Amino acid sequence: MLQKIGNRTKTVLGVLLFVPIIGSFLLWGISDMLKAAGVTRYAATVGNTTISTQEFSQAYHRQLDGMRRQGIKMDAEMAHNLGIANQVLHGLVERDLLLDAAHDDGIAISDKTVAGEIQKEKAFYDESGKFSREKFKTLLANAGIGEAEFVSGLRDDMMIRLLLSAIQSSAEPPRDLPRALYVLEKTKYNAEIYTLSHNSMVVAHEPSEAELKTYYDAHKDHYMRPEMRRGVAAVLSLKDWQANLNPSDDELKTMYETRKTEFTIPEERSVQFVNLPDEPKAKSVAEAARGGMKLTDAASSVIGGSVSVKTMENVKAGTLPADLDKAIFKLPRGETSEPVNTPLGWYVMQITNIKPGAVVPMARIHDQLVAAWRQNQASLELPKLLNQLDDGIAGGASLEELAKTYHLQLRQLPMMDANGRGADAKIATDKSLKEILAAEFKQNQGEVGNVFETAAGDYAVLRVNEVRAAAVPPLADIHEIIVADWKKFNQRQMAEDAARKLVNDWRKGNDITAEAQKIGASLTVQNDLSRDSAQKTRQPVTGINRAILQAGSAGDIVTAADGNNEYVAKIRSIVPPAPASVTDAVLGDARNMAAQWVKNDYVELFLGALQKRYAVEVNEKAIKQIESSAN
Repeated sequence: MLQKIGNRTKTVLGVLLFVPIIGSFLLWGISDMLKAAGVTRYAATVGNTTISTQEFSQAYHRQLDGMRRQGIKMDAEMAHNLGIANQVLHGLVERDLLLDAAHDDGIAISDKTVAGEIQKEKAFYDESGKFSREKFKTLLANAGIGEAEFVSGLRDDMMIRLLLSAIQSSAEPPRDLPRALYVLEKTKYNAEIYTLSHNSMVVAHEPSEAELKTYYDAHKDHYMRPEMRRGVAAVLSLKDWQANLNPSDDELKTMYETRKTEFTIPEERSVQFVNLPDEPKAKSVAEAARGGMKLTDAASSVIGGSVSVKTMENVKAGTLPADLDKAIFKLPRGETSEPVNTPLGWYVMQITNIKPGAVVPMARIHDQLVAAWRQNQASLELPKLLNQLDDGIAGGASLEELAKTYHLQLRQLPMMDANGRGADAKIATDKSLKEILAAEFKQNQGEVGNVFETAAGDYAVLRVNEVRAAAVPPLADIHEIIVADWKKFNQRQMAEDAARKLVNDWRKGNDITAEAQKIGASLTVQNDLSRDSAQKTRQPVTGINRAILQAGSAGDIVTAADGNNEYVAKIRSIVPPAPASVTDAVLGDARNMAAQWVKNDYVELFLGALQKRYAVEVNEKAIKQIESSAN
C-alpha cells in the first residue's frame, strides 16, 4: 500500500520520475516540455495542447534509458508488461492538465522568481560556493538544452508546485489511518511459488506460411517502423566564423587605447602601522617617529609598554576606508603619516614599500584584444549575416548556394527517426542533433527551412531530402523475426494453459507436485515478504510478489506473469505485527505517508475534474508504435 502511494506521488507530482531532461545533475525535476509547433502527428491532446509523438517518444526512451542505467534489463516486451508507456503518457497528460489549470487560474511566476530559483541550485555553483553563469551555461550546453527552454520548463514546474500546494494545504488524514497503514506495511506473507518458464514449452511443429501470415496480420502494430527522414544541414559555427574575423592593427590599437584602464596594473603599497586609543597619544607617537625613533619604539614609549606594529602588504587604492586610503597613497616611502581617525581608533602609518603601477604592453595582450574585438564584431555582424541568410532562403536559394556564399558547413543527416534512431536501430549520441531533428520533422520534403539556433550557440538551416513514412515492413522482410515471435507467442500460450491447470488442481485441493515437475515448473518458498521489506530492496516489486501482498487470507492462490515466466503461488500464512508493537513511537513514517496519501487523493480528484474541463484524447496507435521500438 505504501509502495503504491509512493508510486502515485511520483506520477502525480510533476512527472519527476518519468520526464527528467538534464540527466543526473539537475535535482529539481525540470521537464523538457516545449511543444513542437506545426507537428501534426500526436500522442495525445489535452484541451488545446498537443503532446507530439516526438515529445512522448523522447520521454518514453529517457525513462527506459534511466531504468537500464540502474541495471534493469529492459526490452520492449518487459516495458509493455510493466506499463511504462502508459505511466509516461499519464505523467505528460497530468502535467499539461495542471499547466492549463494554472494558466487559466491566473498563476504566474515572474522572471525574478525564476532567476532566484536557478541561482539557488548548487549544481550551478563554482568552487567559491557562488552561482556561476558560466557553469550554468556549460551544464545546459552539455545536456543539449537551450537556456530559454530550461527557463520555460522551470517556470512551468514552479507554477505546478504552486498550484498543488494550494490544493493540498487543507488535506488531513483520518486519525486511525496511520495505524492501519503501519500494520499493512509490516504484515508478513509466506507462500509457495511455482515458476514456469515460457522457454521450457516445446512447440510441436514449425509454423506454416499461413500461420505466420495470420500472426503477422494480427500483430502488425508491433512491427510498425516509425517515420524516418534524411536531410542535409548547413551549419554556421560561431567559433569558426569568429576565427575568420580579423581586425586591422589600427582597430586593435583603438580598442587598446579605449580600454587601457582594464590593462593597467595598479600601484601597490605595503604599510606598517600602530593603532592608538585617542588623538593625543597618536600625535605623540607620530612626532616621536618623525624624530627618528622606530614606529614600534615610539608607540611603546607613549603607551608605556610593549606595542606590536602591524603590517598590510600589497594594498591597492580604493580597497580601504576612504581616510586611510587617502593617507596611504599620498605618503612618501619611509615617512610617518599624520594621525588618521577611524571607527576602530587612531592610526599612525609608515610606507615600507611601493610597487609602481604599470600599463600592460599591447603586444603582451594581443590575443586577448583580438578575442575581444571578434566578440564585439560578431555582435554587430551576426544579425546582418542572419538577415542575409533569411533573405537568401526567401529568394529561393538552394542550401548548397547558401553554404557556398556564406561559408557554412554542409552536414549530411542520415536516415533517422525523431529520436535520432537510425536504420540500424542505434541512437545517435551527438547532442547537437536535438534541435536539428526537431526542425527536420517540422519541414516538408524538399523545402529549405528557417534559420534556427542550436544549444551550442551555432546556427543552422536544413533541407529534408527524403521522408520514409511510418509503415509495417512486408512479411518477407522480417520473416525470421515473425517466426521467432510466433514461437514465443505459442510458448507463452502453452505456459499460460499449463499454469491455469495448476491453479485449478491446487484450488481443488490436489497435490500438484508431480504435475509441476512434469511441465518443468520450479518451486521456491517466499518467507516473511512484506511491503516494508519490498521497499527496502529498492528494486521493482515483481508481479508475483505484488499479487502475494494483495492476497486476502491464507490458502489464497494468486498468479502473475512477466515476459519470460508464469507464476502460481499459494499463501501459506499471513502474520500481522503484534498489537503491542504498534505504538505511537513507531507511527511517524506512517503518519507522514498517510498525510501524503490524502494530499495525493486531493490532487487525483482535482485531475479528474480537470479531465472534464479539458478534453483528453490519446492516439493509441501512435503509442503502440513507439512502444514497440523500445529495443
